[in-house]
Amino acid sequence: ELNGKLTGRAIRVSPTNLLVVALPCRIEFHGSYGNVKEGNEEASEGALKSIVGYTDEDNCSLPIIPDLQPSTFDVGAGIVLNDHSVKL
Repeated sequence: ELNGKLTGRAIRVSPTNLLVVALPCRIEFHGSYGNVKEGNEEASEGALKSIVGYTDEDNCSLPIIPDLQPSTFDVGAGIVLNDHSVKL
């Protein structure tokens, strides 16, 4: 279902066992980054709680200690590319 619809880049961060992933996404609705943040926060507290975490803290100068989730949505790392595209 997602074949051909996603593209991204992953960077391994040494010496810790972390990956940074840039994930460009095309969204069907015309929405703001606020809508994207809200949807990710709801997912991290609901159906996807064991899969995705959510942080709005400035992680630039803080050591990142992985939570129990295999991934974390970082609010400050995403940008809006245009009316229907965001990079998470």
